[in-house]
Amino acid sequence: EKELTRYIAGDTFGLVSALTVKKPLTTLVAEVDSELLRIPLPYLGAFLHKNRMVCMKMLNLYFRELLLLDGYLNQFDKALVDTGPIRLFQDAERYLESGRKGLAAHALNRFIFWSEQNHIDNETVRRAKELYKQTGIAVAPVSKDSHQLSIAAGTPVFLEGEPSANAFIVLKGNVTISKQVNGKEFIITVVGEGEIIGEQSLLNKKPYSASAIARNNVVLLVLHESVFFERASPEVFQKMFETLATRIWFAYQRFELLKVADPIFRLYAFLTIRYRIDTRNFSTMINTNEGHTFLFSREDLLKMCGLLKVREETIKPFLEDKNIDASGDTLIVKNMKRLLEKTVASKHSLHKRIDDILI
Repeated sequence: EKELTRYIAGDTFGLVSALTVKKPLTTLVAEVDSELLRIPLPYLGAFLHKNRMVCMKMLNLYFRELLLLDGYLNQFDKALVDTGPIRLFQDAERYLESGRKGLAAHALNRFIFWSEQNHIDNETVRRAKELYKQTGIAVAPVSKDSHQLSIAAGTPVFLEGEPSANAFIVLKGNVTISKQVNGKEFIITVVGEGEIIGEQSLLNKKPYSASAIARNNVVLLVLHESVFFERASPEVFQKMFETLATRIWFAYQRFELLKVADPIFRLYAFLTIRYRIDTRNFSTMINTNEGHTFLFSREDLLKMCGLLKVREETIKPFLEDKNIDASGDTLIVKNMKRLLEKTVASKHSLHKRIDDILI
């Protein structure tokens, strides 16, 4: 047995297991006589709405958990120099190299704005101003002080390394959450209506750890840290922590998935895991002949599976699967039961047991 952690008065545990209806992976033993408060999942939002201190402790705990995936990705980023605002300049250079001039202009514009706000004028800032001028794109300022925000398709809500200020709830549209890894875009997830992004700004003012870019025209509800606890409803708290718990579960699943060398299994298993998140089905066998539309393209899927440089012949069986339509901006699976069968078959072809990935 290995001791992982110790809980003290005020600590919380069990949210991820409660949400995913999975048996806990650890054993908890009371060292002394203890009292626990059991909170049924449907009442979590109302409880946290009234208990700010507990809410902040939970946010802190779950943000630390989510940083595990960030750390796993960053160890592969040989070009990573900084995670602060200077990262905006570094990523802008990468965007320019890959021909993504629009994103480069946004990153440079926000880096220059940060530099001016902090009265910084050095060679890097002057180079950023030069590059920004060369893009020929005038980035319109986006006010994040309003209660509601409209963002055009392709426009960043925030960028990795940008100082955080607000969290956002997606009211309409979809947002891609991604990181730059070795000059390539690694998509973490795609979020939709009702989901929360940038929630770390409610806890601290550290730079955003990933970029959020509108996939289509997006409407956002702005959550200002200064008034969040006064204005947010119990339903918002409920949604925020359910989203956090789901992301943690998803992060662990992907962490295990990225350890598997077989790209075919990665692709099929990722779709199966993502379907469980979309349908909030974490416990029962997928046994439906109905189809499902995923809000990302095949190219996005490859990025999310860490297959940034995979050759087509390596994943030929997946590309030729008639059950999957990947001709557009979305990926459509025509029959989920058949997809699960392919996932199980590819799992059985592996040379080692994989018990931690839920399919």
